[in-house]
Amino acid sequence: GSDTKNENVNDNDDESTTSTDTTGTFVLSLASGKEHKTQQEDEAVATYHSSIQKLSLWFIESANDIDVTSDEGGGYWKILYLFRKHSCNNKKGKEEQFKYSLVGYTTLFHFYAPFKKPKAGVVMRICQVVVLPPYQRCGHGKIMLQTVYDVAAGLYDSILNRKNCGDDGTALLLQEVVEVNVEDPAPAFICLRDRIDYECLRDRLPRVDNINKSVSGGSSSTVEDTSTDDNAVDGGNLKTTSSTTEATDSLINVKLITGDIMDPSFFTPLSDNDATRGGVKGRITPRQVQIAYELYKLDALEKLIEEGELEEEKVELLQKRYRLMVKKRLVKLYQEDIGLCKSKTEKQGKLAEYYDQVFDHYLSVLGR
Repeated sequence: GSDTKNENVNDNDDESTTSTDTTGTFVLSLASGKEHKTQQEDEAVATYHSSIQKLSLWFIESANDIDVTSDEGGGYWKILYLFRKHSCNNKKGKEEQFKYSLVGYTTLFHFYAPFKKPKAGVVMRICQVVVLPPYQRCGHGKIMLQTVYDVAAGLYDSILNRKNCGDDGTALLLQEVVEVNVEDPAPAFICLRDRIDYECLRDRLPRVDNINKSVSGGSSSTVEDTSTDDNAVDGGNLKTTSSTTEATDSLINVKLITGDIMDPSFFTPLSDNDATRGGVKGRITPRQVQIAYELYKLDALEKLIEEGELEEEKVELLQKRYRLMVKKRLVKLYQEDIGLCKSKTEKQGKLAEYYDQVFDHYLSVLGR
């Protein structure tokens, strides 16, 4: 496969970015279903999307046609298209001309959530992601999803405001996107999303040589773990006091995600409040913050085990601490299903089953 890299922002046509890799040049274009100045522009987007959206039936089991000009329920559609750019004029002395072929697209439904906590705003929902077969497993899906996050974070606001000026030249203010979520994701997309959210968490941490400076002077996390049952279905007796010191850009309090892996506090479960705060910063759901957090901890654990310097007894201890951390979240997530089990043994078995599924998925996401 190939890695596509964002190079520049192209504001000559619709809202777009140009990307180049070893197999050619690719252009990302963000089209609005019902935000143009004229009806003709709206119809042009609707006509084009109607001509290609039948492709989704081949790749998405529950795919349905959408009317991108619809504002039903007060929401609106945008579509992120990915095109491959082809030169069609190689004669010297003539202006170079290009044609574009479809690589894939992502449909995005936007709606205002007035009661969204802790902050009201626009929710951007990813509904369909399609990458055509010749371009699959080349990193294009990752580029589209990362671009969705970048748009939500306001990276392209200056361009979008310029292109959405009123007739008097005044820019129309863009509503703030407070969360990006996904409608009924397929297994492959779940892996992609989890990987990107994990990388977002990892890449926004302070540099290793600056961590001590970033967290010095704050109150430390105190952890008391009296649970010794690896299959505790009541969540154990873990008590956590979160530190008030955190890096400005990190999704999660630095003290909660860094430190000595041999210290029991390294495997402290992430509290709901910390997950919510991380979701606000990253514009992702709190559950995705939890998943990224657990992936980060597992990656650190697996790297330490791979070094081969730990005694088997210590390896088993660290693995148990990790299992307990994840299971405490799963107990709350699957509380109803586990509650239907009649005996403690059955509950423990159900919880172990859920954990094994999560653990295998995490190893796949991390490429282990």
